[in-house]
Amino acid sequence: MEEHYSIKEISDLFNIPKSTLRYWDAEKLIQIERNPENGYRIYTETQLIELTDIQFYRSLNVPIQQLKKITTFDASSLSGVLIETELSVTNEIERLRNVQLGIRTRLKKIELVKYLQKQLYQDSQPDFDFMIHLDIADKESVTTYLADPSSFLLKINSASNSEIEYGLASTNQKNQDVLWQKSKETKCFKECLLKVSIQEPAIHNLQEHLNALTSLGYTTGHTVARYLVSFAEEERFDYYHAWIEVR
Repeated sequence: MEEHYSIKEISDLFNIPKSTLRYWDAEKLIQIERNPENGYRIYTETQLIELTDIQFYRSLNVPIQQLKKITTFDASSLSGVLIETELSVTNEIERLRNVQLGIRTRLKKIELVKYLQKQLYQDSQPDFDFMIHLDIADKESVTTYLADPSSFLLKINSASNSEIEYGLASTNQKNQDVLWQKSKETKCFKECLLKVSIQEPAIHNLQEHLNALTSLGYTTGHTVARYLVSFAEEERFDYYHAWIEVR
């Protein structure tokens, strides 16, 4: 007499959640018998072998819809499914590498925030050549920002600390509305950490930096800054790597 197994026994044996086994049954990946007395699922030794195949191909990321037909595949069809699955996995690996790169980049931004909190007013040059106008309704501008939030820049005029212009970093000025560009003549800049209120952008700590530089004997000019990261300190702020022109 053929041995029968309950769904709990199969779940424990194969380390597969019972919900997954029920889903495979509902999707007809495997035909499960029912106990006529109580309607519970019962598995035979033959179905244990079928489950082994299903679990193996699922571990290779073969889609459920393909697994439904796998018992009818010849060698050529099976090869085609595996090649297609490999391509899908390769694309997913590339996507995850980009995710990992994004995580590492953001961690570096946080470390830069910590550095700038400790190392004030070091000589430094802005790390971009042009600041171009940001049109929030322009698809290309939005795409650029979403791909790299640190491409977002701001400029604060020396005459009015509340007048903020927003833009994007660019390597050229061709057909662009340029808000700021690095001078061909070497100018002196002091770097610092700019903290801007998200709720009220006119509230920021630039004046503190300007006062400090003035007390050191500098005359200050325009300030340009690149976005780093946002987090909360009592309230939520945007943090920027800022460069203040001095002479």
